Amino acid sequence: PRNQAGAIVWQASPMGLQILLVERSSGKGWGIPKGGIERGESSEDAALREAWEEAGVEAKSRIQEVGQMRYVKRNRHQVVQLHAVEALGLVNEWPEALWRRRAWFSLEDAIREVDRFSGLEKALRALQPAAKIKLVA
Repeated sequence: PRNQAGAIVWQASPMGLQILLVERSSGKGWGIPKGGIERGESSEDAALREAWEEAGVEAKSRIQEVGQMRYVKRNRHQVVQLHAVEALGLVNEWPEALWRRRAWFSLEDAIREVDRFSGLEKALRALQPAAKIKLVA
């Protein structure tokens, strides 16, 4: 399998936890920022880089690993280490801005949008209690 890193970008809002999704490179549907881990790069660093390149995310420095997901792309198995990334902000111009849209989704809507990725729903649902704890602090 090919190892990748993915960023589950989140923010707290008055309406509850929101998840940032990006348009898939095929233009068909939504997913999380994810991609290959470069030589010498940690999974955490790769997740932050992908969040920046694909969605223009300025992230808080503290991120946490929240599991993994699996999927098949071009007949090759992909294993993605997932990291929860709290958004500090979004920039208006980012490396893939010309060919990717991004949007905030409620947790339930995000789960519905990404249901084809095995393991991602579990990681998204695991975010909710942690996010609520962070909001109180």
